[in-house]
Amino acid sequence: MRRLLLVMILPLFAGCNEDSKPDDCSLSPCDPSRRTVRQVADYPGRIEYDENTDRWAIITNPGPITYQSAEIGLICGDLSDNFRKDGLEVSFSGKYKELCDDTDDTSSGKRYYYLHITDIVQREGRQHSVSLPSR
Repeated sequence: MRRLLLVMILPLFAGCNEDSKPDDCSLSPCDPSRRTVRQVADYPGRIEYDENTDRWAIITNPGPITYQSAEIGLICGDLSDNFRKDGLEVSFSGKYKELCDDTDDTSSGKRYYYLHITDIVQREGRQHSVSLPSR
């Protein structure tokens, strides 16, 4: 009976080795091995330059030009000069990656992520002049 119990319990402890997984917070900011929080395809957003992090970002939110419940994807990699325009409306595909810094502003509903873009296009006739507020 003891042997049966040991055979049933042992795999629970041996099946997962957390030490072999990289700690996302010890990885460089735009390391593609960071945990993917969400993957999107043909998703609407707005380009803004975030002076606090010195990065271009894509702002997404449920409402028109509001920062309530905004998700801010800090763009990893180079952003083409064609897209470096504050307020430019785009559709994009990519992966939101975990951000370990304490940059979320939960009081205003803003959440920050690193964003690996796989595809981006300008949405026709859409450009707004709105700047990203400081945190």
